[in-house]
Amino acid sequence: MAGIYIHIPFCKQACHYCNFHFSTSLEYKDRMLNAINQELILKSHILKEEVDTVYLGGGTPSLLTEVELNGLIDLIEEKFDLMPEPEITLEANPDDINNEFVRTIKYSAVNRLSIGIQSFFDVDLQYMNRAHSGEEAHQALRLCLNSGLENITADLIYGLPTLSETNWMENIDHMVHYGIPHVSCYQLTVEPQTPLHALIAQGKTEEPDDEKTVQQFYILMDKMEINDYEAYEISNFAKPGFRSRHNSSYWKGSHYIGVGPSAHSYIDNTRSWNTRVNKRYMEMIEAGEIPETKEELTRRDQYNEYILTRLRTMEGVSRKEIEQQYPEFLFGFDQVVSAYIKNKWITIDRNHYQLTRDGKIWTDKISSQLMA
Repeated sequence: MAGIYIHIPFCKQACHYCNFHFSTSLEYKDRMLNAINQELILKSHILKEEVDTVYLGGGTPSLLTEVELNGLIDLIEEKFDLMPEPEITLEANPDDINNEFVRTIKYSAVNRLSIGIQSFFDVDLQYMNRAHSGEEAHQALRLCLNSGLENITADLIYGLPTLSETNWMENIDHMVHYGIPHVSCYQLTVEPQTPLHALIAQGKTEEPDDEKTVQQFYILMDKMEINDYEAYEISNFAKPGFRSRHNSSYWKGSHYIGVGPSAHSYIDNTRSWNTRVNKRYMEMIEAGEIPETKEELTRRDQYNEYILTRLRTMEGVSRKEIEQQYPEFLFGFDQVVSAYIKNKWITIDRNHYQLTRDGKIWTDKISSQLMA
């Protein structure tokens, strides 16, 4: 099984924390979408397997019109071998969700909607420079649910300087109250070359507090467990049957192609990524070339990627899989992991090494130590 990711590089405005590739100008939107369609055709011979998932991300795919959205999906259905009932996800911002948008989604092949809520409180949304308000977040969820759209995932961000513990608990409670079956919760990180990084450096805004962020992560784990969400990955929580098939395929090392500027692909231990420069992307695609850089993963790279992705999941790292697939790294793994078992950051369940509740706080540190 394989996946397709399509990057729609347009946004209404720049969120201060975001380091994804996007443009706030829609001047070249038609030309860009034509190039994305052409890249789909150019890459249609690459995937030899059936396609199980399609993910439209960005950027803001909810800026697409009905004709543009359906045109992309029709082309994928024509050029690729799709499995029966593939998971097709579209990311949307609350301020784009209205009656017309909901009608478009209901009558399209999209069967999973990812809504970027981030917070229900205006003070947090203003800190992040989000385009929507807290009330618009509520309205978007109510409109989708009342119209019969059920397979919804929504994002929240914690660790914001403006976010109190009380409001963080209320954010989570809203998701539970609405019955959202999949929730992704991300720690606010200050990425280089973002407006937030610049504002903090200039002393114009407050930076996240590590202790507060950790406390909010513990609150998240507690409340999700109480409300019967499965913590199947560090940042992702799902009701039974609602795991993200697309993201799960990344963590399992499945093949996928990325289409659009800055999009990544992974095929046969080769990773590639498109240019982030919109003009260069469009010009090269129009000339019949894919504007990508390729990197063949070494055995060490493959092992490290296995550790990095699998340790974040509830299934954890399998010692048997390391022994079978990466035997040259098994001795080093055994030496390092024993210390984390001793201090109770990792536990063993049927030969699978899984992060404990406290261990999840130190995911990045543990992963880097276990890598070759």
